[in-house]
Amino acid sequence: MDDLLVVTQNLGKIREMSSICAPLALRALPISILNKTVSWQEEGSTFRENALTKLNAVQGLWAGASLSDDSGLVVPKLGGEPGVYSSRYAGEGSSDKANFEKLLHEMRELKAGDRDAFFVTCLAYRAHLDAKVQFFYGCLTGRIACAPEGQGGFGYDPIFLVDGYQQTLAALPESEKNKISHRSRAMQKLKKFLIKNLLKK
Repeated sequence: MDDLLVVTQNLGKIREMSSICAPLALRALPISILNKTVSWQEEGSTFRENALTKLNAVQGLWAGASLSDDSGLVVPKLGGEPGVYSSRYAGEGSSDKANFEKLLHEMRELKAGDRDAFFVTCLAYRAHLDAKVQFFYGCLTGRIACAPEGQGGFGYDPIFLVDGYQQTLAALPESEKNKISHRSRAMQKLKKFLIKNLLKK
């Protein structure tokens, strides 16, 4: 397996990425293996800008392949909120529960037909230190439930009802979630890119 440094401090993302990366012959490694403090400020106005900021945070610390993502939940009827602020919707350092409870509060008066939402992921991938950064997007559509359901997943998973399912992401088996998630869909695009470029060698 080749090593792939995943630039995130979110353990839930590491678990999900590890499961998605395994069939690609990639071993997802957390930034803790660097034994250095890695930090960044998510000040971008787009998922792409934030993903690139994270990737650049390890430039010079890791010579191999690296991958970062910025993901979030978008609710059109709320003007795109929480969007790039998804991880800190209820304030800096807020918990997943605090974030989704705030969202439920903001949507408390919206009718069923106005509760559409989608998750989006932007992956930023760099094959090595001097390589061009490649971007890959994934999206998962659904709607926001009126109350949380399920014990799995993380983030907004307990309140996100997936199109075509009667359950939230948090209520789905992890294996099923990893097949359909926005990150998985972005990773499949990365997989096609890697296969295409490996065949050129």
